Amino acid sequence: GKTTLLNAFSLFIKPGMKIVTVEDIPELNLPHVNWVQLTVRPGYTVGTKAGEIELFDLVKLSLRYRPDYLIVGEIRGSEAFVLFQAMATGHGGLSTIHAETLDYAIKRLTSPPMNIPPTYMKLMNIFAHVQKVTTRTKIGAVKVTRRVTIIQEVADYDDYRLVVKWNPANDTHEVYLDNSILLKDLSEKLAISVEELKSEILKRAEVLKWLRLKGILDVWDVSKYIFQYYYDPNGVYSQASKELAEIEAK
Repeated sequence: GKTTLLNAFSLFIKPGMKIVTVEDIPELNLPHVNWVQLTVRPGYTVGTKAGEIELFDLVKLSLRYRPDYLIVGEIRGSEAFVLFQAMATGHGGLSTIHAETLDYAIKRLTSPPMNIPPTYMKLMNIFAHVQKVTTRTKIGAVKVTRRVTIIQEVADYDDYRLVVKWNPANDTHEVYLDNSILLKDLSEKLAISVEELKSEILKRAEVLKWLRLKGILDVWDVSKYIFQYYYDPNGVYSQASKELAEIEAK
């Protein structure tokens, strides 16, 4: 579920941004034109490292491309430090890590072999936890699936803010945007109010709901509408709002 979620997040990167992905096995599939895909290579001979290209080497190499976003499939070792250094110098970064909680993820990041300084933790911004859970269908049948169970913002080392939490009782997500510090930061940078940002989030959520109800679920089809929204947000939202009202009226 981690890679699937990472791929879904990547769809929302603005068209035209330069993206470099680094993976052990090529799994990410992005619709962006300006995308460079790097994959590790094993050694030429079993038992030797001759010709081997490791994740750490590729993450270092990726910075030569001067990406707007650097996406690493999964961080486990010293490549994590290079990723955080890239984020510290202005590059956007996305990755996955095995961890039960945000607190445990940060403990892993700050311990060997990653050894990322605690002062770098606030560069992480957002932590989304995807988990295998049990839900029930409308007829009461048990279903094993995956859900994003929690989303937290990282204000600093050991300072987290809950912004989204999954409610297992009714299989919905509870949103706490008033806790968000990123919205406040964006408000200052973009010179618009927090309320305007919240309104924009609701509009985008409505567009995604419209796509889901219309059965537009293929990654390439969804990306077309996301890219179109960047260029003509009012036009796409107007169409979505109108058709969504018609769908819900039936």
